[in-house]
Amino acid sequence: HGMISAEFHYPLNLQLRDEMNLSWARFFSSIAERPAGLLRMKVGQIEKGYEASMVVFEEKEEKVVMSKGLTKNSPFEGTRLQSRLCAHIVKGEKVYAV
Repeated sequence: HGMISAEFHYPLNLQLRDEMNLSWARFFSSIAERPAGLLRMKVGQIEKGYEASMVVFEEKEEKVVMSKGLTKNSPFEGTRLQSRLCAHIVKGEKVYAV
């Protein structure tokens, strides 16, 4: 059901996007479309025939990484993130929701 650090993937990359001044198109291509293409997966786009997998984030809500649950040994312990994972949907089914 996705990577163990799904809750950190987008927020950490969002910080890099801001630091590198990337466009939204390039940002989403680099974290979704291109990796999916390399793995020959039909994900990364919301279109008929594509797998219904996505994550939903609250962008303006700060979260501090705390070791608990599956992330007991996180290298990001104590890091302040500028967004928070709200839901993770894989193949049309919610696997995580707040």
